[in-house]
Parts: sequence; structure tokens; C-alpha cells
Amino acid sequence: MKFDYVVIGSGPSVYRFLLGMQNSGKKIAVVEKNRFGGICPNEGCEPKIFLEGAARATLTSMRLQGKGITQPAKLDWKELIQQKNKAMASFLNNMQSMYEGLGATTIKGEASFVDQHTIEVNNKKITADNFVIATGKKPHPLNIPGHEYLLTSTNLFELEDTPKNVAIIGSGYVGMEFATLLSAAGVKVTVIVRSGQPLEGFYSQHVHQLVDEMKNSLGINFIFNTNVTAVTEAQTGYEVQSANGNLGTFDKVINASGRVPEINALKLDNAGVEYSNRGIKVDKYLTTSANNIYAMGDIVDKTAPALTSTAQFEADYLSALLTNKTTEPLRYPVIGTVTFTFP
Repeated sequence: MKFDYVVIGSGPSVYRFLLGMQNSGKKIAVVEKNRFGGICPNEGCEPKIFLEGAARATLTSMRLQGKGITQPAKLDWKELIQQKNKAMASFLNNMQSMYEGLGATTIKGEASFVDQHTIEVNNKKITADNFVIATGKKPHPLNIPGHEYLLTSTNLFELEDTPKNVAIIGSGYVGMEFATLLSAAGVKVTVIVRSGQPLEGFYSQHVHQLVDEMKNSLGINFIFNTNVTAVTEAQTGYEVQSANGNLGTFDKVINASGRVPEINALKLDNAGVEYSNRGIKVDKYLTTSANNIYAMGDIVDKTAPALTSTAQFEADYLSALLTNKTTEPLRYPVIGTVTFTFP
């Protein structure tokens, strides 16, 4: 099979890229190894925001008890997850057909480069004049004994049975947001922080205020300056170990230690594409070290925040560049970031 452009990945940036490439006359394929739509609608921001609405209403009613609210809301986690699945199902089932409706050929399978103009998918060769890599990031694996017992955000979005107590390893966006969501459902949460402050990219004074609020209002326990060294299975759950000893026994342990580029399977060396543990290196035109291969979204090694809106901005730019609507280099606007904690 031969195409003008093959896009590897199918997240929100790819949808925007295809919109921008409409009427270009180019033959485009989209290759996806998992579920079409990528992380955001399947196991990221969209289901998170759905859950957050109910959690925020519950926590707000708790705060207003005695101020006009006599009976605060109680969050039913199992029903909420079932409603989330119902609400998202039709949208997710239609993602592949949406891409096809924009003129793309969709291919299900894992792509790896053979050379600068060829990839292999399902043991078949696909050639293209140009490639766009948009594979995003995946949960950072913790290389510790007992790592097989750890849940990720993906697992948590499908977890219908509410645990009594949970340990969350990591305190970035994912860790702090899930701490909020689970607390709203009545779960006792412990957040294990590698450094002295969660959400290191945010203004420290605001973060300290947030931590105080989460401790005092939600009862969340924070353990700072601690690295988890092992997780062991016990009769009553899972014991979490650090260099300083046992941190406790929990029903569930969640790995929220960050995300890493989804690179390994791509065999980028075969195509001469430079990369690091931060992602694929691109120039100011989103071109990689191979002049016919581009990258956009979270897979890019960049200083701009790894957000859906940033990825979509890059997709709009790249489609404009490739259809000769612009010749200017990419310039990011001021980018605001928010984490769905309470507050």
C-alpha cells in the first residue's frame, strides 16, 4: 500500500490534522494499535472530566453543609463508572468511522519503521512519501518488585468496586486528580510524593494551599520525600515499602508516577529519527531529523505543556504547513494549565 501521508496514532491531534488536510487531494492513512481516538477520549481527559463533574458537586455540597445544605450528596462510584461507560461508548465506537469520514484509510495494528519511507504493520509493508508520528505517551512503568500489582489510570477508569483505602504513587496531574475523585467517593487516600511538593510545575504557594485543603477537608494523607521500593501482596491487601520501612497496607495501589513517550515499538533508528527519553526531537516546523517525517502531540520533546489543546494546536499548524497555508515556524501562544483537584 502506498500513501502520501501515514499518521501513526489516532488521538485528538490526528482528528484536527485530518480536518486541516481535507480537500488537499492527499491519500492519507491512520494507523492505531489500540483504540481509535487515543488516550484522551478513551482513558484520559474526557472520562476524567465526566467523573470530575459528579465529584465536584459532591464535594461542594459537603462544604456547604450547615450553610443551607442539610444533607450533602453521596457519590456512588460504581454507578458513576457505569454512567461514564454508557456516555462514552457510542462516541468511542464511532471514532474510527469519523476518521474514515474525513477521507483517511484506517489501519488497526502496531507500526514500526523499516526505513525512512516504509513501515510494517501486521507483517505488511506500507510505504508513504511522508509520515506523521502522534503516538503520545503511556504510563511510566515502575521497575520495582511487585510492579505487577500496580494499577494505572486506565485500570482506575474501569474500576467499579470502590476500595476502602488506596495508595497513589506520584503527585502530578494524574495522582492529584485521582486523589480528589476517590476521596469524593469516600475512599481513604494516601499520596506518596517523591519530592517535597506535589504538582511541581505549579506555583508553590498555591500548591501548599491545595495540600492543606486536601488534608483538612478531604482527609488525604501525604507522605513526602519518599520513593516506593517494593509492593508485596498481603492477606488484607498490598503492603507498600520504602527505604524507611512499611508505608502501610492498602486495598489498591495506583502508579501515577508520570508518563513516558510511546516510542519503543516504532524502531525510529531504522528511519534516522532522533529521540530521547523525553520524546522525538523536532525543529520549529515539527520536522524530525528525517526530513519527510513529522511529529506532533505528547510524543514531541518540547517545553510546551503536554496537553490535548497543545497537541491540537500543533496539528492545526502542521496541516496548514503541509497544505502551503503557512510558511512560518510554529509559535505557541501563552498556555494556561489547570488540574482538576478541589479546589
